[in-house]
Amino acid sequence: MYKNQPAAGVVVTFHPKSADVHTILPVGYTGADGTFTLTTGRSEGAPVGEYGVTFVWPRSAEQKGKKKTMTMQNFTPEDRFGGAYAKEGSSKIKVEIKHGKNELEPFNLQ
Repeated sequence: MYKNQPAAGVVVTFHPKSADVHTILPVGYTGADGTFTLTTGRSEGAPVGEYGVTFVWPRSAEQKGKKKTMTMQNFTPEDRFGGAYAKEGSSKIKVEIKHGKNELEPFNLQ
């Protein structure tokens, strides 16, 4: 949620408390209703543990009024949040994933 409204297309990444360079991060994308499901590599969900959570809401080229083209070299999409929630080290949002099905309270970003 962003300002109490669903935000579609947000990249949600869970950063494990005990990660190293080989750790595969759980990632999901929000749908039109703001909900998301994580995948870790090819597996659905996230391993049990504590996480810092980051959010990036990319703005497409069309939303910036430009012709849609994509090149991978030097491609950095503009974040509608202005990077406010993009850094794991400064993320104030923490969650714990437990065994079984986990339904988290909505994240309401401002």
